[in-house]
Amino acid sequence: MGDFEDPPLGSYVRIELLRYKAKGVWLLLGALMCAGIYGKLVPALISALLQAVGMLQLPNSLYLTLVVMISHDFCYILHCLMLRGVTFMGWSEQYRCNPTAEWPWTADKALVSRTYTTLLFNFFVLIPVAIYLGLSSGSFDFPGGSIIPPLWEIIRQILFCMCAEDVWSFTFHRINHYRLPYRYIHKKHHEYKTSIGMTAEYAHPCEYLITNVAAAAVGPVMLGTRMQMVTFLTWLCYRIGDTVDQHGAYEFPWSPFSILPFASKG
Repeated sequence: MGDFEDPPLGSYVRIELLRYKAKGVWLLLGALMCAGIYGKLVPALISALLQAVGMLQLPNSLYLTLVVMISHDFCYILHCLMLRGVTFMGWSEQYRCNPTAEWPWTADKALVSRTYTTLLFNFFVLIPVAIYLGLSSGSFDFPGGSIIPPLWEIIRQILFCMCAEDVWSFTFHRINHYRLPYRYIHKKHHEYKTSIGMTAEYAHPCEYLITNVAAAAVGPVMLGTRMQMVTFLTWLCYRIGDTVDQHGAYEFPWSPFSILPFASKG
C-alpha cells in the first residue's frame, strides 16, 4: 500500500550520534542561543507587540488575527532573508547540505515566482481562515495578555508543543507520501530540487492547513487556557524559525533548532 520503506531504527540512532559528535562544542552555543532567543528575547518582543496592538482596542478576533499574522510573517521573512544573506558569504559553503546543487533563483526563476504567489495566498488568506476556525470553535482562548510567564513554564510548554507537532507532522507527512495524496497534494511541495528556506510553507492549500497550520496549533489547543498568549506566540515564532531552518540548504552546527535528538535536516 505504501510507496516507501522505513530504515531500521538503529540507522537513525547512528546518524544522531555522528551528528552530535560533529557538532562538538557548537552544541552548547546552540543551546545557549535557543534559551536566550526563545526564552528571553522573543517573549519580551512579543509582550511589547501585544501591548502596542492592545492599545488599538480591537475586537478579539481582529486582535488575535493581527498579532498572529505579524508574528508569523515577520519571523518567516526574517529567517528567509537571513538564509538568503548567508549565500553571499563564502565561509558558509562548508555547511551546505548539497554544495554542488544550483540555487533555485538561478535554475528556475518561474518556480520561485510561483512560490511568492503561493506564500502570499497562504499567509493572507489561509492563516486568517485558520484563526477564524480556531476562534469559532473556542480553541484559541489564551489568557495572560502581555504578561511574560516564568521561563520554566515557557520551556515546558514549548517542549510539549514540539512533541505534539512532531507526531502530527510525521503522521500526515506519511499520508502525503502515499500515491494519490502525493500526486494531487504533496507533489507541489517537492517541486524544488534544491530546498531553500522559503519553501517551508510552499504547499497546496489542503496540506498547508492540515499539515503546517494544524501541526503548529495542536499543542496549544491541547494545552488550552494553561498556555498564555506570550507562550503561544513564542512557540509560533520558534516553529517558524525551525521549519525555515530545516528546509534551508545548510546544516550549521550552532543552529538553535537542531540541539535536540532527531532534529537534523531531512
